Amino acid sequence: MNRRRAAWITAGVVAASVPAAPFLRPWWRERSLRAAPRPLDVVLLTLDTTRADRLGCYGRAGGTSPSLDGLARRGVLFRRAYAHVPLTAPSHSSLLTGLLPPRHGVRDNGGYVLKDGIGTLAEAFVEGGYRTGAFVSAFVLDRRFGLARGFATYEDDVPARGAEQVLASVTANVTVDRALAWLRAGDPRPVFAWVHLYDPHLPYEPPEPFATRFKDRPYEGEIAYMDSEVGRLLEAVAARGRPTLVAAIGDHGEALGEHGEMTHSYFIYGGTQRVPFILALPGSLPEGAAVEPLVRGVDLMPTLLDIAGLPVPRGLDGESLVPLITGRRGREPGPAYLESYHPRFWWGARELRGLRTGKWLFIESPRTELYDVDSDPAEAVNLAAARPQELERLARSLAQQGRGGDPLAGRSATDPEAAGRLRALGYVAGPGTVEPDSRDLPDAKDNAPLLAAYSRAEELAAGGRRPEALDAYREALRINPRSVTVRLSVANTLLDLGRFPDAFQEFAELSLHHPDEPAYIQGMARARAGEGRRDDALALLRSAALKRPDAVALHEDLGKVLLESGRAEEAEKELRAVVERSPRQVAPWLRLGATLARLGRTREAAAAFLRVLDLSPRSDEGRQAVAALGPLGDRLLDEGDLLEAQKAYRAALEAGGAGSEELYLDLALVSYRLGRVQESLDVVQKGLARIPGSASLHYRAGRLLAEAGRRAEAEREYRAALDLDGTRADAQRALARLGEGR
Repeated sequence: MNRRRAAWITAGVVAASVPAAPFLRPWWRERSLRAAPRPLDVVLLTLDTTRADRLGCYGRAGGTSPSLDGLARRGVLFRRAYAHVPLTAPSHSSLLTGLLPPRHGVRDNGGYVLKDGIGTLAEAFVEGGYRTGAFVSAFVLDRRFGLARGFATYEDDVPARGAEQVLASVTANVTVDRALAWLRAGDPRPVFAWVHLYDPHLPYEPPEPFATRFKDRPYEGEIAYMDSEVGRLLEAVAARGRPTLVAAIGDHGEALGEHGEMTHSYFIYGGTQRVPFILALPGSLPEGAAVEPLVRGVDLMPTLLDIAGLPVPRGLDGESLVPLITGRRGREPGPAYLESYHPRFWWGARELRGLRTGKWLFIESPRTELYDVDSDPAEAVNLAAARPQELERLARSLAQQGRGGDPLAGRSATDPEAAGRLRALGYVAGPGTVEPDSRDLPDAKDNAPLLAAYSRAEELAAGGRRPEALDAYREALRINPRSVTVRLSVANTLLDLGRFPDAFQEFAELSLHHPDEPAYIQGMARARAGEGRRDDALALLRSAALKRPDAVALHEDLGKVLLESGRAEEAEKELRAVVERSPRQVAPWLRLGATLARLGRTREAAAAFLRVLDLSPRSDEGRQAVAALGPLGDRLLDEGDLLEAQKAYRAALEAGGAGSEELYLDLALVSYRLGRVQESLDVVQKGLARIPGSASLHYRAGRLLAEAGRRAEAEREYRAALDLDGTRADAQRALARLGEGR
């Protein structure tokens, strides 16, 4: 035994013999952590919309989180962890880069993409030799927004949800299934897996038995359901038998009515900013430990890399929490920077910026706020006037922490497809009109009545009560006429109600005040098209598209109206430009496929629909592509293009057409014509496994089996076809021929 190993064992014996000695505890914990077997697997769980104070390990009774509570007992719980932004995309950008929003540049959902050149946690693990996989549950973290950087696998496909039938989110069981399938791959490399769970987000609709158990607390029911899937994931991770660091952290919380906000995104009080944060590495990290000093989202990245024994990049805003965990340091790493530009982007009010320290919450606004959160956890008594020195100190610190680029830099209008998906998640989305100077905007707190009125209008609209919703939107607009969000809701509701001239006037007024925003021209064009005035709609769109050749959404709408007007060649040109500029948008590919099919260019049309399935097979657009590929496959078959027909049929089956006997029969026919008889039989038998009641599939199986000389099996299939449909003369004749051949 070498001297280093002997000394290590001796040190371990000494540490184990005096674990309670306070002066030795930091040393012992540090040595234990550094002795962890490496490389470690690392599993990061991000818990969307999860308030810390609704988990058992943070003091909530009622059994909401047994799995996370168990993780806390096996590891380290941070009692005061804070997110930087009350929104999913900006908050995750800080978690995965170790940078504050002014530096990584993502200030809102949908309109921003993580800047090029910014290193990510996944990239750091790749450099360390790790296999990386991400499994996200909501469109708001779609790869188009930049967080896929460094992940070899990035599962972000989500199904239709809500009245708009657009991509929105998947439940925790789907995401956990995807993550577990990836973890089971026989790859010897260590893994870094990020699993994002979205369930506690509005609407609160937990499945059974959680819906019944938490009947009067549906938000907590969603947390309990999510927690059950966390438990399933953790059990599978433990069963792998590999040393694994598990981190669970919230991206933001939920206001639940505090300070007049029902959900999140607007204010930066404790309800939306305090989040759960747990780390566990049994045998190496302390078990059942609690860290009292305040920690921040940006501290996650350096902490995970430090524990994994990988280099921590220089220049991060966060720092490793290992010294706090071991007790080598007792002070907090720094105040938590907070921001919400949502009031300015969407509601015609001033943005909110602030700091959270162990004792204070400071919010910079026209009416500055200062709360002693130790004595006033409800943040009810504003001490700004009474504590001028504290106010000045925190204001200086905020100015230092908030340094960075222009918050409007890099912001773009969300394309219609993405905006629809974000709205299906409950987020405000649409055109990117923002006041360039916010100094004369009202205090965000003054908009609380507007938020309440708008929420009522949204509930009415979601319930299909659009005339009442229109009245409620107009009531909200009277509270703050500068809110473009509300005015846009008025215009869109008029469109939905078929009041096209009124809608045109609303969009025209918006365009007059914001002439650089193409979305309002699109609204005017849709209103004119709704009136049947397609030539007027085309004139509006053509004029705007000439001025804004880079406005992808304009060209998409132009292509759509051209196709509806029977001008398919011109529509193709516009839609080609759209898919070249934005290749991950699904709807333009779908429209391009329809255009090419109308032009009779079957193979190209099939390729466009296959692209839709490649991008998003379980979306509503994906279902439309499946429906289109069947007839296109028939056309390709008639044209003798057997391989392309086979590709179309197979893709349609794999993407959701497995309930269609017609697709199985067509694919089997193509395989047969290609001379692949056994392959044809395999297809039919797969179809029978899915649709055992199909007389046609049983008959086709009989034909193929008879041709292969398997007479007894063929007879069984013919008889099965007749049992299901006694009128089938073809099956009767086939049985007779079998009998004659005996």
